[in-house]
Amino acid sequence: MIIIKKANYSIALKIGLFFFLFLAFSFFPLQDNGKDVLGIVSDNLLIKAANGVFAKWGKLSSNHKVILIDFSLPMEKERLFLVDLDSSKIVLKYKVCHGVGSGRTSIPVAFSDSSGSKMSPKGVFKTAETYYGSFGYSMCVDGLQQGINSNSRARRIIFHSSQK
Repeated sequence: MIIIKKANYSIALKIGLFFFLFLAFSFFPLQDNGKDVLGIVSDNLLIKAANGVFAKWGKLSSNHKVILIDFSLPMEKERLFLVDLDSSKIVLKYKVCHGVGSGRTSIPVAFSDSSGSKMSPKGVFKTAETYYGSFGYSMCVDGLQQGINSNSRARRIIFHSSQK
């Protein structure tokens, strides 16, 4: 499960989001480490990663928004970023948790697409329908990469609030 830890999380869900990408920075070679002196990912790197995702997967949607989650950052920091490709700006930043099976530390140590693992999957996803469930307003996602995250729908990987 993906847990957004901010009271106003439904704003991000209602924007008509397109993608989110876990561990985006492992997919894009960089000339520097892309982080500032405090170890925070630069906005330019996030926008570059979002454009890379859209270049490969953008034909699946006309919406020009990409969500990136940098799981190399601790969950106490904002590590979910909504990038608007039309303006080349990060329009939202949120704190986000990872699946309990990925580790009980603030940075996940393992990922899986296996049922019952309770681990976060990695890869590229397309957002799907929204609904009101036991965690309130929630959004389903579909994994787009066979063998990496293609079981996400069957595993019920969703975006939801941390509060019931």
